[in-house]
Amino acid sequence: MQELKNITVKEIEQAIGIPADDWKGNCHAIACEVVKAGLVEGEAVYGHWRGPVAKTSIFYRENSGLGICRHGWVETADGFILDPTRWVFEDTEPYIFIGDPEYDEMACGICGHLRDEHGNDFMAGCQVDGCNCDCFDPSGGIDRSSVDYDRGGNVFRKSMERPAPEYNLEKRAAFEFSGGAKRFIEGLIGDSKGVCFDRLFWLANLSTETLGPYIDEIYQVIKDSGNMALIPVDNYQMIFGDD
Repeated sequence: MQELKNITVKEIEQAIGIPADDWKGNCHAIACEVVKAGLVEGEAVYGHWRGPVAKTSIFYRENSGLGICRHGWVETADGFILDPTRWVFEDTEPYIFIGDPEYDEMACGICGHLRDEHGNDFMAGCQVDGCNCDCFDPSGGIDRSSVDYDRGGNVFRKSMERPAPEYNLEKRAAFEFSGGAKRFIEGLIGDSKGVCFDRLFWLANLSTETLGPYIDEIYQVIKDSGNMALIPVDNYQMIFGDD
């Protein structure tokens, strides 16, 4: 962790040959270059930024109505986050964010106050008396203990989940799940009719939290059946890596 804290913007600029001014809007590409340059042991990942976005940020107008921003960063081998472009959301001077993905009391990078000191309503700003900052928390109404980094966008994915589609006889699958995974899937679906293609698509796009301990087995069956394209690419990478 100490070695990570010593990484500077200048060091990354020199290692990847790209000035920080050109990092804006290229978050995942820069994360990939950081890993490629061997500056950190880990992998470049993609998902959602769910933290505050400054009104002066290039992402404010486009994403302020969504509550999320697509984003890329580095997840280190020991579970920490290294984010070379977090500062773009905050519209501050370039710096390298390094932190534990499970933090609860992270200060807002725009005004310096804690997340709990921001309002709970959508697009509510800092509530500290005398703070006239232009920051807002786009996650409006969510549990403040949740993380700013959502790999694969699974928090949003879970919020959009719907019941399983009806079994489609015309699109029957040529395979079946077995054992614990089969019983788990039947519980999710609500019946024991099996998995057709429509249900397979639905299953593949459930959040990692919903699929829980059976995600590896479910993804493997989907992959082996020749339907790996149904699995969201960020989640596929999370389970199978870059194979």
